[in-house]
Amino acid sequence: MSTGSARQGLPSRRFRYPRRATACVVLLAVVGALPAWRELQYRECRRQFDQALAAIESQDWPSVEQVMNSLDVRYGFESHVFFLRASLLMRQGDHAGALYELSAVHAVDELREPVSLLHGECLYLSGETARAEQVFRQLAVENPKLLQAHRWLAGIYHERGNMQDARFALEQIEKRAPADYRAYRQLGLLYHRDLADNQKAVRYYRLALDRDPPPAERDRILRELGEALILRRDYAGALDMLSDQSEPDAIGLAMMSDCCWSLDRREDARIHLAEAKQINPKERLTLLLEGRMYMEEGYPEQAVAPLQHLVQNDSHDWVGRYRLAKAYQQMGDIERAQIEIQKMQDSKGLRFQLTQLYVNTLDRPDDMTVRDQIAELCQQLGQPELAAKWRRAAVLARQSPRGDFSQTPDDLPLHSAVPTDLTGSDDAPM
Repeated sequence: MSTGSARQGLPSRRFRYPRRATACVVLLAVVGALPAWRELQYRECRRQFDQALAAIESQDWPSVEQVMNSLDVRYGFESHVFFLRASLLMRQGDHAGALYELSAVHAVDELREPVSLLHGECLYLSGETARAEQVFRQLAVENPKLLQAHRWLAGIYHERGNMQDARFALEQIEKRAPADYRAYRQLGLLYHRDLADNQKAVRYYRLALDRDPPPAERDRILRELGEALILRRDYAGALDMLSDQSEPDAIGLAMMSDCCWSLDRREDARIHLAEAKQINPKERLTLLLEGRMYMEEGYPEQAVAPLQHLVQNDSHDWVGRYRLAKAYQQMGDIERAQIEIQKMQDSKGLRFQLTQLYVNTLDRPDDMTVRDQIAELCQQLGQPELAAKWRRAAVLARQSPRGDFSQTPDDLPLHSAVPTDLTGSDDAPM
């Protein structure tokens, strides 16, 4: 083939150079756009991870798993995937697996706090409470606005029996999140159940209600507030709160009955008591109130059965013993009344010792033997679960590297062994 014929199959030079120029322009445009595209991809991964953090906070685990599976590790999100996987393992109860995943995380700035919080939670649930406390204390010092750290510290101190430290931690949340009802409710519980200051408890419960808690939580707070008001003999105020519950349980209905009876609204009291018995006929307050009603209406013989059932359930319920002794006295059975009075005095003596030891935990938070003594008394009072909790508090207190916490920027209360007389007859030996 001649050279002339070969050139006939090629495009002319004037067409070839523009095409090359166009290709170069396209290539340069692609190369120039690559950083912007990578930035868009990074931002999308960051947005997904932020969604996963919000899902962890709301315990939306399917969403967490979806983000973990879709997150592109090519843009520096390997550690983020390890963190999300650790969160899911925590939810499944695999604390060792979660700690293993966390060990692979590089502590980039945006991950440091969530990773440390998860690390502290893993340690706590693995039984290493002292190490967990160190993690949360460090977080609270480095970032006083990190509310989760203060919440964990409040729970750890309460579990250990250090009520004043628990109160301080909750007050840090109150200062920094004034719209959050949870800290106010926990402070109400602390003053009500642990510090025996129902005036402050009422204040904090009301502040919690002012912050629109969810319906289920609102009912619990209303019942706790009602209980604190009854102990202050404010029956009208207590009835207003208890009547506002959307679905009162047996205890709530029994407290409403108690309020109505104390306000001389006896028919309403009987109606609420019957409703409470339908839900739980063995509820302590229901039995106590039923016995009180029979006695005050002049039927001590009928009061004996519910009160006997009450002390059979808890042989150290000194309030029930006292009411039973009064019933026997009204019946003229002095011998049996004396027997019950002696049992009541024995139980009340143990209760007085327990109260003194509770005061000692507030005055001497570093005295570990006080917690051992409380556990032993709880066992004597027939409260094995509470005794176990105080034994654990003693162990945790011994493990703790005690420091001055004041310098750092749900429901079995620890004191539930003390029977509470919510039925407000004036003759009860308070």
